[in-house]
Amino acid sequence: PATTSGTTGPPKLIHIPRKDLVRSARLTADAFGLKEGDRVLLCLPCAYIAGKMMVVRAMALGLDLHVVDPRGSVLNNLGTCRDRFRFTAMVPLQLHRAIQEDRARVEEQFHAILLGGGPVSAALEEDLQEMRTEVFQGYGSTETVTHVAVRKLNGADRSALYHAIGHVTFTKDLRGCLVVNTPHLKQKLHTTNDLVEL
Repeated sequence: PATTSGTTGPPKLIHIPRKDLVRSARLTADAFGLKEGDRVLLCLPCAYIAGKMMVVRAMALGLDLHVVDPRGSVLNNLGTCRDRFRFTAMVPLQLHRAIQEDRARVEEQFHAILLGGGPVSAALEEDLQEMRTEVFQGYGSTETVTHVAVRKLNGADRSALYHAIGHVTFTKDLRGCLVVNTPHLKQKLHTTNDLVEL
Protein backbone atom coordinates (compact mmCIF):
# COMPACT_ATOMS: atom_id res chain seq x y z
CA PRO A 1 0.00 0.00 0.00
CA ALA A 2 1.03 3.61 -0.62
CA THR A 3 -0.52 6.99 0.11
CA THR A 4 -1.17 9.58 -2.59
CA SER A 5 0.48 12.97 -2.12
CA GLY A 6 -2.71 14.91 -1.44
CA THR A 7 -1.80 17.74 -3.83
CA THR A 8 -5.16 17.54 -5.62
CA GLY A 9 -7.35 16.31 -2.76
CA PRO A 10 -7.19 14.40 0.51
CA PRO A 11 -4.44 11.73 0.52
CA LYS A 12 -5.80 8.27 -0.35
CA LEU A 13 -4.44 4.84 0.42
CA ILE A 14 -3.90 2.89 -2.80
CA HIS A 15 -2.56 -0.57 -3.56
CA ILE A 16 0.06 -0.85 -6.28
CA PRO A 17 0.60 -4.26 -7.87
CA ARG A 18 4.09 -5.72 -7.41
CA LYS A 19 4.49 -6.04 -11.19
CA ASP A 20 3.85 -2.30 -11.56
CA LEU A 21 6.60 -1.50 -9.05
CA VAL A 22 9.08 -3.70 -10.91
CA ARG A 23 8.09 -2.31 -14.32
CA SER A 24 8.46 1.24 -13.02
CA ALA A 25 11.90 0.37 -11.65
CA ARG A 26 12.91 -0.93 -15.09
CA LEU A 27 11.60 2.26 -16.69
CA THR A 28 13.92 4.27 -14.43
CA ALA A 29 16.82 1.96 -15.24
CA ASP A 30 16.29 2.50 -18.97
CA ALA A 31 15.89 6.27 -18.59
CA PHE A 32 19.04 6.69 -16.49
CA GLY A 33 21.18 3.85 -17.81
CA LEU A 34 21.24 1.98 -14.49
CA LYS A 35 22.65 -1.52 -14.45
CA GLU A 36 23.21 -4.30 -11.94
CA GLY A 37 25.80 -3.44 -9.31
CA ASP A 38 25.50 0.35 -9.71
CA ARG A 39 25.87 2.15 -6.38
CA VAL A 40 22.77 4.21 -5.47
CA LEU A 41 21.83 6.25 -2.42
CA LEU A 42 18.53 6.26 -0.53
CA CYS A 43 18.24 9.56 1.38
CA LEU A 44 14.43 9.88 1.28
CA PRO A 45 11.93 8.55 3.84
CA CYS A 46 10.40 5.20 2.92
CA ALA A 47 7.02 6.40 4.19
CA TYR A 48 6.57 7.97 0.75
CA ILE A 49 6.57 6.43 -2.70
CA ALA A 50 9.87 8.03 -3.78
CA GLY A 51 11.72 6.31 -0.95
CA LYS A 52 9.87 3.03 -1.46
CA MET A 53 10.78 3.06 -5.15
CA MET A 54 14.50 3.44 -4.40
CA VAL A 55 14.28 0.18 -2.43
CA VAL A 56 12.27 -1.50 -5.21
CA ARG A 57 14.81 -0.38 -7.83
CA ALA A 58 17.65 -1.82 -5.78
CA MET A 59 15.87 -5.16 -5.35
CA ALA A 60 14.52 -5.46 -8.90
CA LEU A 61 17.67 -4.28 -10.67
CA GLY A 62 20.36 -5.64 -8.35
CA LEU A 63 21.64 -2.19 -7.41
CA ASP A 64 24.10 -1.58 -4.56
CA LEU A 65 21.83 0.42 -2.22
CA HIS A 66 23.30 2.62 0.50
CA VAL A 67 20.90 4.13 3.05
CA VAL A 68 21.29 7.30 5.15
CA ASP A 69 18.95 9.15 7.49
CA PRO A 70 16.64 11.33 5.36
CA ARG A 71 16.64 14.04 8.05
CA GLY A 72 19.27 16.75 8.06
CA SER A 73 22.20 17.14 5.71
CA VAL A 74 22.78 14.42 3.10
CA LEU A 75 26.54 15.11 3.12
CA ASN A 76 26.77 15.07 6.92
CA ASN A 77 24.78 11.85 7.02
CA LEU A 78 27.21 10.27 4.55
CA GLY A 79 29.97 11.04 7.09
CA THR A 80 33.38 10.03 5.81
CA CYS A 81 31.92 7.97 2.97
CA ARG A 82 33.43 9.18 -0.31
CA ASP A 83 31.80 6.55 -2.56
CA ARG A 84 30.53 7.78 -5.92
CA PHE A 85 26.82 7.14 -6.45
CA ARG A 86 25.51 6.48 -9.93
CA PHE A 87 22.00 7.65 -8.99
CA THR A 88 19.96 9.11 -6.17
CA ALA A 89 16.63 10.86 -5.68
CA MET A 90 16.30 13.95 -3.51
CA VAL A 91 13.87 16.74 -2.75
CA PRO A 92 15.09 20.15 -3.96
CA LEU A 93 15.86 21.37 -0.42
CA GLN A 94 18.27 18.47 0.16
CA LEU A 95 20.24 19.28 -2.97
CA HIS A 96 20.21 23.02 -2.28
CA ARG A 97 21.66 22.41 1.18
CA ALA A 98 24.30 19.99 -0.12
CA ILE A 99 25.47 22.50 -2.76
CA GLN A 100 25.71 25.23 -0.14
CA GLU A 101 27.74 22.96 2.15
CA ASP A 102 30.20 21.52 -0.38
CA ARG A 103 29.54 21.89 -4.10
CA ALA A 104 32.75 20.06 -5.05
CA ARG A 105 31.79 17.06 -2.93
CA VAL A 106 28.35 16.87 -4.57
CA GLU A 107 30.09 16.74 -7.96
CA GLU A 108 32.56 14.15 -6.69
CA GLN A 109 29.99 11.83 -5.16
CA PHE A 110 26.93 12.01 -7.44
CA HIS A 111 26.70 11.16 -11.13
CA ALA A 112 22.92 11.75 -11.53
CA ILE A 113 20.32 13.22 -9.17
CA LEU A 114 16.56 13.08 -9.73
CA LEU A 115 14.60 15.82 -7.97
CA GLY A 116 10.96 15.50 -6.98
CA GLY A 117 8.50 16.22 -4.21
CA GLY A 118 8.45 19.98 -4.72
CA PRO A 119 9.19 22.85 -7.08
CA VAL A 120 12.74 23.68 -8.14
CA SER A 121 13.43 27.36 -7.56
CA ALA A 122 15.05 29.55 -10.20
CA ALA A 123 17.91 30.13 -7.73
CA LEU A 124 18.59 26.40 -7.35
CA GLU A 125 18.38 25.85 -11.10
CA GLU A 126 20.94 28.62 -11.57
CA ASP A 127 23.22 27.02 -8.94
CA LEU A 128 23.17 23.76 -10.93
CA GLN A 129 24.69 25.27 -14.07
CA GLU A 130 28.33 24.36 -14.69
CA MET A 131 28.03 21.35 -12.34
CA ARG A 132 29.36 18.02 -13.60
CA THR A 133 26.59 16.16 -11.76
CA GLU A 134 23.58 15.62 -14.02
CA VAL A 135 20.41 16.88 -12.36
CA PHE A 136 16.89 16.09 -13.52
CA GLN A 137 13.43 17.10 -12.33
CA GLY A 138 10.84 14.36 -12.42
CA TYR A 139 7.12 14.54 -13.10
CA GLY A 140 4.81 11.85 -11.80
CA SER A 141 2.65 10.70 -8.93
CA THR A 142 2.09 7.79 -6.60
CA GLU A 143 -0.48 6.42 -9.04
CA THR A 144 2.05 6.44 -11.91
CA VAL A 145 4.61 4.90 -9.52
CA THR A 146 6.73 8.09 -9.46
CA HIS A 147 8.21 9.76 -12.52
CA VAL A 148 6.86 9.27 -16.02
CA ALA A 149 8.65 12.31 -17.46
CA VAL A 150 11.87 14.16 -16.72
CA ARG A 151 13.56 17.38 -17.68
CA LYS A 152 17.30 18.00 -17.58
CA LEU A 153 18.09 21.00 -15.39
CA ASN A 154 21.74 21.56 -16.29
CA GLY A 155 24.37 20.94 -18.92
CA ALA A 156 24.37 21.59 -22.65
CA ASP A 157 21.20 19.51 -23.06
CA ARG A 158 19.20 21.27 -20.33
CA SER A 159 15.55 21.79 -21.17
CA ALA A 160 12.57 23.83 -20.06
CA LEU A 161 10.33 20.97 -21.20
CA TYR A 162 9.53 17.60 -19.66
CA HIS A 163 9.97 14.56 -21.88
CA ALA A 164 8.07 11.30 -21.38
CA ILE A 165 10.24 8.27 -20.64
CA GLY A 166 9.92 4.77 -22.02
CA HIS A 167 6.65 4.15 -23.83
CA VAL A 168 4.71 6.66 -21.72
CA THR A 169 2.64 9.12 -23.78
CA PHE A 170 0.56 12.19 -22.96
CA THR A 171 -2.76 13.58 -24.16
CA LYS A 172 -5.16 16.21 -22.83
CA ASP A 173 -8.77 15.84 -21.73
CA LEU A 174 -11.56 18.29 -22.56
CA ARG A 175 -10.53 20.51 -19.64
CA GLY A 176 -7.00 20.82 -21.03
CA CYS A 177 -5.65 18.63 -18.22
CA LEU A 178 -2.93 16.05 -18.69
CA VAL A 179 -3.80 12.40 -19.26
CA VAL A 180 -0.87 10.01 -18.76
CA ASN A 181 -0.84 6.78 -20.75
CA THR A 182 1.27 4.17 -18.94
CA PRO A 183 1.28 1.00 -21.08
CA HIS A 184 3.69 -0.70 -18.66
CA LEU A 185 1.27 -0.47 -15.71
CA LYS A 186 -1.95 -2.34 -14.92
CA GLN A 187 -3.92 0.93 -15.00
CA LYS A 188 -3.19 2.34 -18.45
CA LEU A 189 -4.67 5.84 -18.16
CA HIS A 190 -4.23 8.40 -15.38
CA THR A 191 -6.26 11.61 -15.64
CA THR A 192 -4.71 14.49 -13.71
CA ASN A 193 -5.87 17.96 -12.77
CA ASP A 194 -2.71 19.52 -14.23
CA LEU A 195 -3.35 22.06 -16.96
CA VAL A 196 -0.67 21.57 -19.59
CA GLU A 197 0.63 22.51 -23.00
CA LEU A 198 1.83 19.55 -25.06
